[in-house]
Amino acid sequence: MSTLLKSEPINFGFYFIVKILKNKFFLIGNLVLLLIAIPLTLFFVKKQQELRSSAAPSSILSFVPANITSSTQCASFDVDVMVNPGNNIVSIVDFYITYDPTKLDVLSIKESTAFPAVVRATSLSAGAANMSVSVGADVTKAVQTTSKVATISFKPKVAGPVQLQFDSTKSRVFSLAPADQPTENVLSSATSSTATISSDACTTGSSGPTATPGPTSGAGGPNPTSGVGGGGTQPTSAPTSQAPICADFTVTPSSTGAAPVSVLFTAKGNDPDTNGLIAKTTFTFGDGQVQDVTDGMNLKNVSVQTNHTYQSGGTFNAGVVFTDNTGKVSLACNQSVIIQGTPSAQVSPTSAPIATTAPTAAPLADVPPSGGIGQTIGVMGAILLTVIGGLVFLAL
Repeated sequence: MSTLLKSEPINFGFYFIVKILKNKFFLIGNLVLLLIAIPLTLFFVKKQQELRSSAAPSSILSFVPANITSSTQCASFDVDVMVNPGNNIVSIVDFYITYDPTKLDVLSIKESTAFPAVVRATSLSAGAANMSVSVGADVTKAVQTTSKVATISFKPKVAGPVQLQFDSTKSRVFSLAPADQPTENVLSSATSSTATISSDACTTGSSGPTATPGPTSGAGGPNPTSGVGGGGTQPTSAPTSQAPICADFTVTPSSTGAAPVSVLFTAKGNDPDTNGLIAKTTFTFGDGQVQDVTDGMNLKNVSVQTNHTYQSGGTFNAGVVFTDNTGKVSLACNQSVIIQGTPSAQVSPTSAPIATTAPTAAPLADVPPSGGIGQTIGVMGAILLTVIGGLVFLAL
């Protein structure tokens, strides 16, 4: 008796399965459901792949123009740093460039209108320069088309080709796209540029006459510069050499937050003498530190940039002077630099705004990544449940 009771569920289940398999509506319905489920599955898998592709780093940094030709060593030239965001929505570009310091000097780096906010000021060293810029606090201005990041001014030093390159190990591009992580570097690649200087002319000005004129041509010849009894027997006196001129001196920023703070100094000078050249630029930072710049000199007109880090707070009187090739020194140009003191453990009322140094970073942290694996699993589960439900319905 017990054996019969145990076998009844097995027989009933077997009978139910055989009945389902003989049901032509079940077979036709199953085929229809499969024809619907397979295209749907392929469609959603393709969408998931497209979403992952759009989230991949696709931004490209480049120089424009890609090939530069400068006629002489005297002529400076500009190169634009460009970013092609690809599928990204670029908000911050942090670029590092390298070049041959024996052939080129960087005069200045200027941010573009598309990236007007300077996150990190220009830093210059022998053969390298870097800067970080952003679109600012308004994230709706994030870049989605190829745009200019900054303009770099170079001064040639010798004739010949020289390559400009991005340091891809340090350069970074950040995106606001929903599929990109807030701290993800979306830089895909960077292209180099070649500058060719065609002539060594204007290096020292040696082709012209010397600064001191020779003796007068004949005895007794008129000479407005000679003395009363000159009579032409003495050579004319050399014209008075003039000191170089400090034309401009700027500090960026002139007033800033708590120390330590890096400040960018830009100085421009010229020598009014016919054959005068600026041989040296000397910066004094007001904190006891002095820096002499001789690289990129020996020009009539110079524009020099340097960075200095103030380690403590205070008001500093920074200055610059120019020295020419005859040893004459210009009058000093001066600017005041105001640095706040190092914050103490006690929070002062002015400490609050200092903490928010990156206004563009806050919106980035709130952007959730979309198109995750969970979405795909949910869609696949819904399709599977639809198929099972259809099978049960047709079987009944």
